[in-house]
Formats: sequence, structure tokens, C-alpha cells
Amino acid sequence: MKFFKRISILALIGVALALTSCATSFSREVLRAADVDLKGAKSITVSAITVPGGKSTNKADVLDAVNYLQDELEDRLYGSGYFQIVDKRDRRNVPDVYFDSGFSTFTTTDNRREVKVKNDDDEYEYYYMYSRQVKASIDYKYVDSSSNRVIASKSYSISRTSSEVEDPHDLPSAFSIVKGDLDSFVKKVMKEIEPYIETKTYTLLKDKSKNPEFKIADDYAKKGFLEESMKAFSEVFEKTQQFEAGYNAAIIMEALGYLDEAEESMNNLYVVFGDKKALNALKDIRSEKAKAAKLEKQAQHE
Repeated sequence: MKFFKRISILALIGVALALTSCATSFSREVLRAADVDLKGAKSITVSAITVPGGKSTNKADVLDAVNYLQDELEDRLYGSGYFQIVDKRDRRNVPDVYFDSGFSTFTTTDNRREVKVKNDDDEYEYYYMYSRQVKASIDYKYVDSSSNRVIASKSYSISRTSSEVEDPHDLPSAFSIVKGDLDSFVKKVMKEIEPYIETKTYTLLKDKSKNPEFKIADDYAKKGFLEESMKAFSEVFEKTQQFEAGYNAAIIMEALGYLDEAEESMNNLYVVFGDKKALNALKDIRSEKAKAAKLEKQAQHE
């Protein structure tokens, strides 16, 4: 028993050391520009969603999906308050942008699979399992009402199969099978036309020199005191020229939105040390600058 206790204690110590030796990471919420630039549009109409023709489409199945999608898009737009919503039946007011969409395909296929099982008499018995597959495609576009110009045109595909059941009467409806995909489509549309929040994680480098001032700077970051941490890491770098301290200071500058300073600092680190970690971080900072510029450009259109 003492032997096993000793192993358990050593294991716990190992876990504790592993946890304390992990690099410090923290997350920040970053505002991103809408994926599609609607050029400062203030109002939008969700046009009536169209349904596909043809014998392959069960109208009852697709209408449930259409009605749900129409309501969800309008509710999410109303709820966000980013756009003025012009009702699709309103003939007096013209929106800046029309959101035109429709199902180009919506097919439901019921599948049957034969299963054989050996019974107690060592004979095979046969029965069937049933599943329902739904495939759909949504074509959609953003149209400038003043010029009738298509700002962006896209498509969204769905392919989903239900769990198997023994009785075909227990198969779920086509709508219930694809409801989650329709929710994902609505989220995608909202991300395309409105600025959105993205959570980004930043990871700092560990100290190889066991400098107590480095630890103080790292502890600041762990506690969320990023301004203090940035200054402390900068001071450590000025005193020691330690790559890790300079890198961490630049990363925190990026996280705080000081992108020009972060770019300059990280670029200098790469020039001096030639470390690929600095080069990769520099690329990320420049990507962040481009995203920030896109957000600012969209804001100027508002």
C-alpha cells in the first residue's frame, strides 16, 4: 500500500509541475468586420424565400424549412438592431439592400438496410432498419436596390441523415433533420453582413533564464493585468535583451490593440534574432492590422 501511495503522490507532483510549467495563455474578444461589405447599407429586406420545383421535392417538407428560415433571419436582424428592417410586403419603402434567397434543391430519401441476426436456434433472422437522408442547397445573394447590382452571390449546401429506426413511421421529419443546419446558415449570414465578436487566444513564451522579474511580468498576464505585464516584459527586455521577454511584450501589445507598436517590436526582434517564432507572430500582427483596417473602412461607410 505504501508503494502505491508513493506512486500516487509522485503522479500528483508530476501533474502539478506540468501545470506550473505550461506557457501562459489568455484570450481577448476582438471585433471583426462583416465578411461582406454592403457599402454602408442602413436598411435591408429579407425577400420571400423561394422553393424548388420538380417531383423530387416534397412541398410540405421544404415549406417547413422555408418558413423557419424566413422567421429566423428576420428575427435575428430585428434583434441585432444593426439594420433597419423593411418588411418584404412593404411597397412604399425601398431598402438599401435586398437579401434574395431560395432552395435550389431539397430532396428527401428514405433508405432501408437489411440486418441479419443469429437466434438461439443458430438460425438467421432478418429485419430492416430505416433512415432518412435530406439534401438541400440554398442559393442567396445581396442586391443593391439602387443599381440592382449583385454585391455578393453565394450558396450553402446541406446533407444530413437521421439515426436508424426499426419502424419507418418513427422517422423524423425532413425539417427536424436539417434544423441545426438552417441555424448554422443563419449564423453564417449574420457574420457576413454585421460586425461580429471573435475570441482570440494569445500564448506567451516561457522563461529559460528563471529571471524573477520575468516571473512578475508573467504573473501580471496570468491575472489579466495586461498593461502592467506589457510594461514589465518591456523593462526585462531593455535590461537583458532576452528574446522571450521582447516577444511577450510585443504579443501583449497586439492583444491590447497597439498594432503599430507590436509590428515594429516584433519586426526588430526578427531582424536581430532571426527566430521563426517572431516571424510567425509578425505575420499574425500584420493580418490583424489588415482586419482592423477593414473594420475601420466599413465603419466609415456607416
